[in-house]
Amino acid sequence: MDQYTLVLEALEYVLVKTGRNEYASAVHECTEQWKTNHNSSMLKNEFTSNGRLYDLDTESFYTDDPERNFWTSQLLSALIALAAQGGVFIEKGINFDIDFLRRNFGADNEVMMVKRCENCGTIRVNAADIGKYASKIVIPAVLIKGLENGDLKYAAESILDLTSKNIERELRKARLRLENSRISFSDSFITDKACLRCGSKKFADCRLLRSLKENVFIPLG
Repeated sequence: MDQYTLVLEALEYVLVKTGRNEYASAVHECTEQWKTNHNSSMLKNEFTSNGRLYDLDTESFYTDDPERNFWTSQLLSALIALAAQGGVFIEKGINFDIDFLRRNFGADNEVMMVKRCENCGTIRVNAADIGKYASKIVIPAVLIKGLENGDLKYAAESILDLTSKNIERELRKARLRLENSRISFSDSFITDKACLRCGSKKFADCRLLRSLKENVFIPLG
């Protein structure tokens, strides 16, 4: 079985596990079409609109755990992106192998978007921000490892149930980087309404880039 079929079947599996049966049924049809004639247009049309991936909301997930909902939505987005783009790559003659995925799958793991107080410059990072940063590292790494071992469904399951040791390790590393950078952060998924230092309610988007010389974050922009 080719690796791209494994991606489609893993996506279908996760959609079934999260109650997205309508999407899962569509992906099953796309998988059968791919096995027959290697045409990815059906899948691309199913999950894209004007070039943008559909936003799968988390309202119907069967858990009350906001962290699990977050990781589930991140996993679905990653699998959909991989499935929607992978078939196009193959049809263009690009070798869809592990080395290619390592180079092209996932976001830049050194950059994180945060909020900066426009009044005093204090940068606030909360737990949700740390999760978004780490998820861009963890999910691609776990999925690629699953493809290498031929057990992509199991890899996806470990993310879905938050059982992957990679998740805990990367979250710890992200927290340590933030602590070493002396940027304040809150262990909460609720974004602060006002700056804890000066009380200002005016925030601007700011990028954080990890320094290559030191294990710290530096603000950009």
